[in-house]
Amino acid sequence: MTEKGKDQTNKLLVCIDLGTSLIKIVYLVNGKKVGYMLIDPEHLALSNASAEHLPVDAGMGWPEDNAWVRLSDDGDCHLLGRVARDYQAFPNFKIQKWKIATPKILGAIGAIAEKENLGTELTLDLAVLMPYGEIKSAPHLKKELVDSLGGFYFRHQEVIVELERYQCVPEATGLAIGELSASSAKGKNLLYLMFGHRNTSLLCFRRGSLSISESSTTNLGFYDLINKMADKVSGLDKNRFINAIQTLAEIERDYFDVSRGRYTHTYACKYKEAKTSINWADLTGATDDGERALEIEQFKKAYSTSLEEYWALIANWLNGSLPPLSEIDYLLRGGGASHLLAQKIERHFPKGFVYCPANYQEEMWEIFGLHFQENQSTAKAFVKQNLFPRFVDVWRFFLFFSQYKTKKGAAV
Repeated sequence: MTEKGKDQTNKLLVCIDLGTSLIKIVYLVNGKKVGYMLIDPEHLALSNASAEHLPVDAGMGWPEDNAWVRLSDDGDCHLLGRVARDYQAFPNFKIQKWKIATPKILGAIGAIAEKENLGTELTLDLAVLMPYGEIKSAPHLKKELVDSLGGFYFRHQEVIVELERYQCVPEATGLAIGELSASSAKGKNLLYLMFGHRNTSLLCFRRGSLSISESSTTNLGFYDLINKMADKVSGLDKNRFINAIQTLAEIERDYFDVSRGRYTHTYACKYKEAKTSINWADLTGATDDGERALEIEQFKKAYSTSLEEYWALIANWLNGSLPPLSEIDYLLRGGGASHLLAQKIERHFPKGFVYCPANYQEEMWEIFGLHFQENQSTAKAFVKQNLFPRFVDVWRFFLFFSQYKTKKGAAV
């Protein structure tokens, strides 16, 4: 993609899911080129004096891995993702997402503009997925964005953006659009349970429309489980514990055709269903084998007890929030913590009532260009790291918001 002439302004459409574990972005350049971006969730604000010590460009890396912004020339430096992590920052699970959304969104826009060579003046359509309980803050976020987009700094480069369209929707809206667009789901009543790190949301859709009176959010998030665990055992590094949780898919067969330089299927590999596990060995700092084994056993015991306590609170909230299940056709679970809680969720509901959303792997596979040889390593990472299910929400809302047409037919 080359920069347009001086009399022409590039048009960027961005859909962003401000996940606490990973920021997921799908974008459209000038109505033609679709791209995606991943940004780690860390954020750290430093004084303007730190600007001279921060990256001046992407170097040999990606713009999103070297991202920091200032809302004004003399404003604070907002470090994002890997840059923030270099300063020992960690994800903030306590603060509401919308309160630190503006620098993250600006950083994503600056990184996309640099990556796609779009210049420094853009027009923008923006969609943001937020927790259901924070949707009332959407107008405040819009005001912050409008004030900042008129002239912010991505690293040392000023970027000027005109916001033409803005929409903020609850997390799981993309999932619902994808599910309800299927003919088999039309006219049905569905529930969505979204398990996040700082809250849990229940969304009820009746015949395709969100039932506000039957939807709710609790501030009980996965981080509450970690806090309970930390209260029971000494020496637990909370961030290390989060990093020790892995949801991975085991590849059974690779479909890459070396002679053709691309994959022979519309997906990378045949793989088993993703499983979530905790690498307990990563949590202990003991060097003696006996001490390590003792610490791991203590961590496991604290986790098991804390999980029961945490789920008792979630179950109590569900029991007071759920509509009559006899009126609901089925429930879909999602969110960063849902894999780890899968058994608890399924046991709480009647057998066969809980499902995982479709991951739309074939759509993303083709449109993101993951089937080409130069993207082979990225394609495998998407599968192994279970990224397709994590992208579904923002991907399906992107199709709705942009009206981008897939090969199978019109946009949803």
